[in-house]
Amino acid sequence: MDNTKSSRFDNSVVGTPVISCERDRIRVEVATVRPFAGKIFVKGEYSNQNCVRSYINGVPVPGQGQQLTGGHSTSDKGSKSSVENAESKGNHF
Repeated sequence: MDNTKSSRFDNSVVGTPVISCERDRIRVEVATVRPFAGKIFVKGEYSNQNCVRSYINGVPVPGQGQQLTGGHSTSDKGSKSSVENAESKGNHF
């Protein structure tokens, strides 16, 4: 019998994150084993709400800054999340 307990932190990246440089943004896509719960942020910019994105069960939490936008897709096996750092404040993914 397996006595190990899983926690909400038991998750891992599947494959290699995909980083795309576009004309007005950088897109980062990360696939995970389970739906992602946590924060993704630009290094050194955690206090800037425009550079932080929170997720619960692979879904972006609404009401955050407009410069950092995100999208997601989920399945029983995990999720694929993407984050974009857009220059235009009006862009949403």
